[in-house]
Amino acid sequence: MKPLKPATPSPVGSRKNSIDAVDFQNNSHQPYDDATLGTTHKLLVEIRNLLRAQFRKEADDREMADEDEDKKRDWKLAAAVIDRILFITFSTLFVGGTIIFSLTFAIIFMHTINLHNEDHPGHK
Repeated sequence: MKPLKPATPSPVGSRKNSIDAVDFQNNSHQPYDDATLGTTHKLLVEIRNLLRAQFRKEADDREMADEDEDKKRDWKLAAAVIDRILFITFSTLFVGGTIIFSLTFAIIFMHTINLHNEDHPGHK
């Protein structure tokens, strides 16, 4: 049994396609009536309206995405500023607290040594 050959479409510009195109463009042999043309016109108007609505929706979606991206960028900037302020505040408090603690410890230590020297004047 021979294998079946798959059907191949006619290439563009072939004799068959050219005849179909001529028949389609020939207005005298059109089997359409006014009702069919009216329905076709209504369908085309409906398709046009649907395409316009789709394009409008896509444009609105792009605009909303751009607005969301701008808001996201603004919030990231605000977060970076707050982060920097809190870092500087924490660092200042940490370093300042360490210095105050160290000075307080040194003063207390020196005071303790002075008290010890006053109680025992001969010992150094």
